[in-house]
Amino acid sequence: MGGLKRLMYQPSHLRSVFGEDAVGKTPEECARSSNRQFVRSQLQLAFATPRAKGHQLTAFEALQIFGWEILLRVAEEGSSPLIARGDEPALTLQRRREQLGLSIQQVAKSSGIDASLINKAETPGVTSRIRDLENIAQALALDESLLGYVPAAGGDSELGVRLKELPETTKYSSKLSAGAVAGLAEAAWVISRQNTLAQSLGVTSHQLVGPCSAKDGNYSYPTWSQGFTLAARTRAMLGLEENSPIKSLHSLVEEHLGIPLVQQKLDPKFAGATLANGQSRGIVVNEVGMNENVWVRRMTICHEMGHLLWDPDHRLNKLTVDEYEDLDRGYIDALRDPVEIRANAFAIAFLAPPEGVKRIAAESNDENEIISRVMNTFGISSTAAKYHISNQTKIDVSNIQSRDFPQPSDEWIAGENLMVDYFPIKSTPITRRGRFAWFVASSFKERYISIDTAALFLKCTPVDIEKHTSAILSALGPA
Repeated sequence: MGGLKRLMYQPSHLRSVFGEDAVGKTPEECARSSNRQFVRSQLQLAFATPRAKGHQLTAFEALQIFGWEILLRVAEEGSSPLIARGDEPALTLQRRREQLGLSIQQVAKSSGIDASLINKAETPGVTSRIRDLENIAQALALDESLLGYVPAAGGDSELGVRLKELPETTKYSSKLSAGAVAGLAEAAWVISRQNTLAQSLGVTSHQLVGPCSAKDGNYSYPTWSQGFTLAARTRAMLGLEENSPIKSLHSLVEEHLGIPLVQQKLDPKFAGATLANGQSRGIVVNEVGMNENVWVRRMTICHEMGHLLWDPDHRLNKLTVDEYEDLDRGYIDALRDPVEIRANAFAIAFLAPPEGVKRIAAESNDENEIISRVMNTFGISSTAAKYHISNQTKIDVSNIQSRDFPQPSDEWIAGENLMVDYFPIKSTPITRRGRFAWFVASSFKERYISIDTAALFLKCTPVDIEKHTSAILSALGPA
C-alpha cells in the first residue's frame, strides 16, 4: 500500500506546492526539505509574500496542520479558504470561554489581548488579526493552528468542564478563582503544545510516562508503605543510585521522564496540580507562596509526579489540585485521603530514601545536626525532614523549633531555577521558559516551525528568536 500511495503524487504537483528545491517523492519528504513558506489569515491560506501580514508557516507546519489537498489547492488557485462556517471562529471562542466560566475581561488579562478585540473575535462575520485570535485561543487551551478550520479547535471539553466545576466536585471549601482557572488553562495549552513539538522532533517520554505505562491502584493500609514501594521502584527504573540525592528534580522530570513541568501563578493556597489536556498530561507548580523555597517546590513537584506516574486515570479525573496544607503534613495520617497519603509518601521516599535518612541519623547524637544534614543532603524542607526522621528512626524531632535550620544553597537554587531565572528573552512568561522553550528553539532550528510560530509560542518578537535561539539551545539542552 505504501508504494501505491507514492504513485498518487505527481512530481509536478509536489514542485508546485513545495518549490523546485524540495527533495522527495511524498509531501512529507518534500515538506521537510522545502524553503517555501505559507501564510494564513483568519479566512484563508496562501503562499507567503514579502507583503503578507498574516502568520507565516513553514511548509512542514502547513502540511501537518492543513494536509496535502489544501496545499495543492493553494498552488492551483492561489489560496484556499479555511473557514467552513460563517460563525467561526467566533462561536468556538465564545463557547470555550463560557465553558471555562471566564469573562471577556478575565481572558483579556490572561491573553494580553484587549477586551474590545476579544469581543470582536467573538462576533460572527467580523474579521480579526490572526495573531489576536491565536493568543486568545492559547489562553483558552485551544489549538490555535486549528482555529476556524476544525470545529472546537481541538479543545478538550472534559478539561473545560473540570476546571469550571472543580470547586463543586472536590474537597476544597473555597472557590477556585477565575485567575486560577485561566492560569491552569494556559498551563494546559503549554503541556499539550510541548508534547506536540516533542513528537515532531522525535523526542520520546520514558516508559513510565507513555500510554502503555503501568498504573497502580493499591492504596491499602498502611498507604504510606505503598508510596515507599512505588518510590523505590521508580528510582530503580530511572537508574538512580539507591540512596543518592537528586540534584535537579526539574531536569529529571522534564528531560529524563519527558513530563512537561509548568510554573504558574495560582491562588496562594494551592501548591501544584496534575493536569491532562486531551492525551497530554503534565505537572503545574505554583510559584507563589511556600514554593518560593526550592526545597518546598521539590516536594510539590515530586508529590504531583507520584500522582501522574502511578495513579490510575480514573483517580486523576483530568485534574488534581493539591494545597500546601495537605502537602505540609506527614505521610502517616489516617484521616486523610489515601490517594494523597500515598503521593506524599512517594515524594519524601523518592527524594530522601529511608535508608539514607537512617544512616545520617545513626552518625550523630545532635538532633539539630541530623535535621540539617538531611535537609542539605536531599534538598527537602525542615518540615518534611522532621516528619521523615521521626517516622524512620526512634528519634522524635517533630516538635523541634529552630531558626538555625539551613536555607537552600545557591547550588540547590540553580539546580531548580536556572532554566527560568536567567532566560534570555524577558518578555517570555515563566510558563513558557525552560524545557518548553528548548523545544520551540529546536523546532525552529529544524525548520519544523516558522519564526512567526516560535515568536508566538514564546510571546516575543521574531528579532528575539533570531538573536537568542542559539543561547536557548545551549543553556537549556539536555544535560
